[in-house]
Amino acid sequence: MNEHPGLKLIDIFAVILNSFSYKPTIHINYESKTVSVKDGLPKFKDMPEEFGGSGATMPE
Repeated sequence: MNEHPGLKLIDIFAVILNSFSYKPTIHINYESKTVSVKDGLPKFKDMPEEFGGSGATMPE
């Protein structure tokens, strides 16, 4: 779990929740990625503007 008080946001890693159906919609902090993912989802350099980021996306 990661807490972001300034954004009033808490990240919970979906993989730890039993019986939770999860479907990702975006990738964040993609500039710092260690693995490239080709799934057609938007890849944000940092965070979407709504969450205090630049909103800049990166190519797949």
